[in-house]
Amino acid sequence: MNFSLTMDDGLPPLSYLVETIRETIEDAGFEASSIENEANERSRQVCRIRINGMTCTSCSSTIESVLQSLNGVQIAHVALAIEEAEDDVSKIDLKIDGEFTDESMTIVERSLEALPGVQSVEIKNGSDKISVLYKPDVTGPRNLIRVIESTVFGQSGHIKATVFSEGGVGRESQKQEEIRQYYKSFLWSLVFTVPVFLTAMVFMYIPGIKHLLMYKVINMLTIGEIIRWLLATPVQFIIGWRFYVGSYKALRRGSANMDVLIALGTNAAYFYSLYTVLRAAKSRFL
Repeated sequence: MNFSLTMDDGLPPLSYLVETIRETIEDAGFEASSIENEANERSRQVCRIRINGMTCTSCSSTIESVLQSLNGVQIAHVALAIEEAEDDVSKIDLKIDGEFTDESMTIVERSLEALPGVQSVEIKNGSDKISVLYKPDVTGPRNLIRVIESTVFGQSGHIKATVFSEGGVGRESQKQEEIRQYYKSFLWSLVFTVPVFLTAMVFMYIPGIKHLLMYKVINMLTIGEIIRWLLATPVQFIIGWRFYVGSYKALRRGSANMDVLIALGTNAAYFYSLYTVLRAAKSRFL
């Protein structure tokens, strides 16, 4: 996720402001890193920051609201598919795959220019890349791609338009690393949760194992309950720690995100189960 900010001149150095912005985003519960900074002709400064950990439109709204409250920030625009942005006009590069001709690309250019919100369209002869400047509050990448694919279809065959950027390799690498981290956490979760499922739903129907799992250790507390408690705890508080961090940062800002929802749901289930375990340990009869 990339977003851009437009700030007034006459403020502290841009590097200082970028660091403040990055810390603000991280305080809101997300990971942020600077992409590039620049000053434009209208005496404004623009910085672009990459954000990780966003899951829904509520996340982007939260970030926009906290950044708009910063002194000197004029515009904060967050969007999933926007590749580059400058001030309140965004720029996106689209790559064309498939069969097309110069004539069909001319038709595409005219169709895009006629689209509300589009400021300019640039297509180099013989190139498969289209650069578009547009107003993000009027139109967006999805509309641009839809217009391109529907315009060319029937002219010279079907084509596919995708978001393109020279820095796409680095972003793709970062995205793949994030996917690997999530996958690793998922596998570790399986290591602990599959035995919980087996001891609760499968082994209870196997006579010999059922007798072992139902053996009472303290009052009505059984071996099976202790095993499930010990297996569930690392998933809740170690593997799921990132959700607690995200929840704390979001609630501190007076907002709620998906981390808050996940933490509430899993804590309700975990602590109710813990209550039944402790109650069983103290009760001779349930």
